[in-house]
Amino acid sequence: MIPDRKTTPYGPVRFDDARDFLEMIPCPAALWSRGRSFYLLNESASHLIRFSEKDLANHFSFWTECIHPSDQQQFVQYQKEFALSVSSASCDYRFFPKGATQPIWIREFSVLAKQKDAVPWDVFSTF
Repeated sequence: MIPDRKTTPYGPVRFDDARDFLEMIPCPAALWSRGRSFYLLNESASHLIRFSEKDLANHFSFWTECIHPSDQQQFVQYQKEFALSVSSASCDYRFFPKGATQPIWIREFSVLAKQKDAVPWDVFSTF
């Protein structure tokens, strides 16, 4: 789901503030829902993975599909840690950027985001 308006199934959200926050991060970064069905990427993240938010619209399993098959089980375990409400986790895995035949290594570090309002993301990640 691409946030292109201020009202979502989660209620009113100030996407411009979230995007501004992400662009201040000096490395690839994202805000996700735990199941990665909702996300915002900063420009550095889009450049690294060569996907834009529009490329990823309504393709909820895109991230796992781009992970090297040998690393997918490890990534699934990493995702389960968040399902168990772990406050932070990290995972190293190989990821195929859009159009790439060779994967890149990503070290993803994620923390649960504290929320004041009902927002569709609850995980902040850097790569």
